[in-house]
Amino acid sequence: MKKRIWQALLSAMMAMVLLVGMMPVSLADGENTPVPESTTMFLKMNEVTYVEPEDEYVTILLCGLDFTTNRGWRGSGNKRELIKAHTDSNMVIVVNKTKGQVSLVSLPRDTLCYLPGIRGVYKLNCAVNCAPTIPEGLEITRETASWLLGGIRIDYYAAVDMDGLIALADLMGGLDYDLDMTYTGHTGKRYQKGQVTLNGKGMVDYLRARKNATIMSGMD
Repeated sequence: MKKRIWQALLSAMMAMVLLVGMMPVSLADGENTPVPESTTMFLKMNEVTYVEPEDEYVTILLCGLDFTTNRGWRGSGNKRELIKAHTDSNMVIVVNKTKGQVSLVSLPRDTLCYLPGIRGVYKLNCAVNCAPTIPEGLEITRETASWLLGGIRIDYYAAVDMDGLIALADLMGGLDYDLDMTYTGHTGKRYQKGQVTLNGKGMVDYLRARKNATIMSGMD
């Protein structure tokens, strides 16, 4: 349910990104390279051949950072600095400019990944923390998402924290949503199950509902 709100809000960010570029398609060559089990715990990847598709594409990585200046919605670990935020929401938008089609894939934040240029294995949402600045960390996140998706090129990225999410949601005029539970948000407002219109704070109240959730409490 919550993913639908993230999709609605983060998809709106596409309007702020220039829709230019091409997406390469990767094809495995089909040849397997045997690797002795005694030499490595990882299998070698097949060679990849890139071809330009007939259609024109652009790909955009959308990231949601678990940070806010509002104390009621502090992210995990009670973060007080943006540099400590994780990308707890990661989605890749693929825009087919030729056919006017949009596809979206959500990448689970706890996916174990190889981070290009970084030693070790990390969860996807921590890739942003493997650099001294958020922009540099998002570049690593973009490369990691590309690796997860088989090496496709990701042309752009856009990120928003929870403060930005509120502003973006209010700019959209809120969202009509069918709430799956009755609960009290971190703002102290009581929400009733069923069809409601959520403003920016209402959306974040719902997205941050975890221990205060009345169904599946403690889960994302």
